[in-house]
Amino acid sequence: MKIFAIRKGVALLPDGAEAANALAELPVGKPLQVEITRPRNLAHHRLFWKLCARIGEGIGKDAEWIERAFKVETGHFDHFTHGDKDTLVLRSIAFHKMDQTEFSRFFEECVNIAYARWGVEPAALADLLAPNESQKR
Repeated sequence: MKIFAIRKGVALLPDGAEAANALAELPVGKPLQVEITRPRNLAHHRLFWKLCARIGEGIGKDAEWIERAFKVETGHFDHFTHGDKDTLVLRSIAFHKMDQTEFSRFFEECVNIAYARWGVEPAALADLLAPNESQKR
């Protein structure tokens, strides 16, 4: 069962009638196993791709190349060894692979890499990362 909930203090409350009905079916006073994830924010995902495109324009690469470079720089990959060949297998940032909490960490790490390692000037991204945009994350 998946439901949407809202945190109020230290409690999670159903977010809407459908979630309330689903919770009503659960036993009272019995232990339940719960997995908490935050649904991905589409606007934040689009912002990531705008960031990649902007950086790519500056160095003559496409957004997909920048995305792959970010994944390598952040360690968002696995090693696959076959015979004597070791290969990096980049992990997905798809909505079903990474919730909003994980994506926010990944995004912030990418921005920091762009500034600190790649030498991107903050002014080059200021309009994308303005406070009103970052509040959508």
